[in-house]
Amino acid sequence: MYTEKRVELLDAVRAAPYDRRAYLVLADALMAKGDAWGELIGLQCALEGESDSSRFLTRLKAIEALREKLTPRLLGDAWTWNQRLKLEWAYGFVRRVTIEYLPEAPMRSSVSALLGAPGLAALQGLTAWHLEREGGGDFATFTTLLTELLPPSIRELRLGGVGALDRLLAAHPAVEELELMYAKNAFVGPAEPKLKALHLADCGPAAWHWLETASWPELKVLEAQAEDRDRSLAEALTPMRFPKLERLVLGLESIDSFLRGLEPEVLRGLKMMELTGDYGDAALEALVAARTRLHKMKRVSLTGTSHASRRLAAVVQRQLPNVTLAVTARRHRSR
Repeated sequence: MYTEKRVELLDAVRAAPYDRRAYLVLADALMAKGDAWGELIGLQCALEGESDSSRFLTRLKAIEALREKLTPRLLGDAWTWNQRLKLEWAYGFVRRVTIEYLPEAPMRSSVSALLGAPGLAALQGLTAWHLEREGGGDFATFTTLLTELLPPSIRELRLGGVGALDRLLAAHPAVEELELMYAKNAFVGPAEPKLKALHLADCGPAAWHWLETASWPELKVLEAQAEDRDRSLAEALTPMRFPKLERLVLGLESIDSFLRGLEPEVLRGLKMMELTGDYGDAALEALVAARTRLHKMKRVSLTGTSHASRRLAAVVQRQLPNVTLAVTARRHRSR
């Protein structure tokens, strides 16, 4: 059982999960009581930045031995099904967990056992694409449990479906990165999420509606497979709704359609833009027209089937050296 002081130190770790100093203070308190977990935390902290290869290997072996000894205790009741988990350890805690599928038991007891385990008390990232061995699962219930049980240290979520997303993000405002894949069910997202990175792939209408209607005051990274939403997404990407956007990676059906519909001022704040899909002269003309806004970008790339003229492609390469045109196929040969 934790003493009041240890709970206080653990809360400090959860509040600043990237701060090694908070872990070291906790490690000292645990070792003072003869707890081997403190030694594991201290060894993993010392391993970071170790330049001497001999000391690195010695510490690594000690860490592996200690972790094997302590894992049953640190995973608690979840230890009985740990083979269904992928664990990334750091500073004596599980930093990220991937749930390959849950055991055949009431979902609440399984998720409570996992997220209540001591070793996940400072969890920063959780991934769950499927909840059942054959795929899928009840993500609405799972979302409710995450809302209740995730620690305040959580920063990243990667989910294969979602329920009440607005409540989940409201309960865990420190979440910075969200990835949704296969999320085809209806859900409600917050009107003004504080996310810094959003990734969408193979999602349904609810996900796109949320992206295109919410305001994103802190979003810096947007990656999405948006093959059937070229125009609507372009119209939604306004500087007012995405004021801090720096990185844009999109899979599109028509890059021409997207760039024709995009407000040019959006490009001014970007540091990198990667677009994949069909493109022709209209896309290249849009880039040339916006060249004063593109010069500060470190990288701009168009990849896909091209039906653009070679002459215009040469103009783009000459005037915009930071633009890369990668052609996977050419529809016709221009003179």
